[in-house]
Amino acid sequence: MTGTAVGFGFAAGEIDAFFAPSLIGALHDAIESFLPGSGALAGVGFVLLLSARRCTHGTSGRV
Repeated sequence: MTGTAVGFGFAAGEIDAFFAPSLIGALHDAIESFLPGSGALAGVGFVLLLSARRCTHGTSGRV
């Protein structure tokens, strides 16, 4: 079970390692600015931060 969870986490990281630079590059080509791509990645990071806080809520900070 733990191996499966680690595998899913690794797969998500590998997918992000490809799509994040592609997203920034595509938006830069379309708009000629890095700001929209950086803002999109910051938004995704914020959503992930909120998700992580929700997962640890009620556990007294223990994971």
